[in-house]
Amino acid sequence: MAAAIDWLDAYRSRDLDTLMSLFGDEAILECTCCVSETVVGKEPLRAFWPERFKDCGVSIEVHDLVPESDGASISYIARDELVMATLKLAPDGKIAFMRWGRPPMLSEKPLDAPIDEEFPFFVLERIDGIYRDLLSPFGSLNEALSNVKNSPPGEYAILHLGEIVWPQR
Repeated sequence: MAAAIDWLDAYRSRDLDTLMSLFGDEAILECTCCVSETVVGKEPLRAFWPERFKDCGVSIEVHDLVPESDGASISYIARDELVMATLKLAPDGKIAFMRWGRPPMLSEKPLDAPIDEEFPFFVLERIDGIYRDLLSPFGSLNEALSNVKNSPPGEYAILHLGEIVWPQR
């Protein structure tokens, strides 16, 4: 839980060096706050945060902090909106994965949504060191791979449940 609090403190004080010290070298950030993008690696993260500092409100009020087996979720209110950050930590205590944005609301998801829609696969293209969502989500890894094979040459990845599942590292 300390990592979540440390992250929020560094974010709201706009302390880039402290913020970067919390992330592992291969950290993945899935952002749905102001932009929809996935950032992979420390240097792309360093380029990502200054713009997000501009989006940060003057006042951030902690709403909830929930410990998880491999990290924590922290929600806060900024500019009258609820924002949630879910952090997954590596064994060294650094942030390995972070999902950041509006928390999912039950009312936004249809009650009869099939599993494939609930846990989609996303094709990402790496542009200037930052992975960006290409298209609508896919219901299976095979559908996503087929899309990559039919795409123009480029650097692609497939994201599922917050992790890069292709190419395998």
